[in-house]
Amino acid sequence: MRRARRLANALEQAISAIEVDLTTETAIERAFAAFELGFTDKEIARVAHLVETAHTAIRETPRSDLEGAYIDCARVLHRGLPRLVRRSADLDDAIEVVRSLRREPNATNAIVEGTARLLGWIELGRENAARAVFAAREGQT
Repeated sequence: MRRARRLANALEQAISAIEVDLTTETAIERAFAAFELGFTDKEIARVAHLVETAHTAIRETPRSDLEGAYIDCARVLHRGLPRLVRRSADLDDAIEVVRSLRREPNATNAIVEGTARLLGWIELGRENAARAVFAAREGQT
C-alpha cells in the first residue's frame, strides 16, 4: 500500500509539472510498461497454456529428427497464438522458444520464460533498462 501511494504521489507531481526530467520520464515509462504489459489476462493465459503444451510435447518427443520436431511444435504453438501476439512473434521466434523449452527441465521456468519471450517482455525489459541507464548517466554529467 505504501509503495502504491508513493507511486501515485510521484505520478501526480509529474502530471502537475510543466516539464519532467529524463529520470522521471523513464521511471514513468517503466512503471507503465510493468502495469500495462500490453496484453489482456486472457491473452497472457492463452500464450502460457500454449507454451506449457509445447514444453511437454518437445521434452517428451520420441522423434529422432529433433530439428523437424522443433519446427512442427513451433508451428502448432505459433498457429495457436492470439492474433495480436502473432503479429509481433513470427515462426522463427516460436522455433527459438521451442528450442529453449527443450533445454529447460523446470516447467514453471519454461512457461514464464517462453511466455515472456513471445509477448516481447524480454526485449521490453532491455529497452527499459537501456533508458534507465541512459537517464542515470545523463543525470551524472
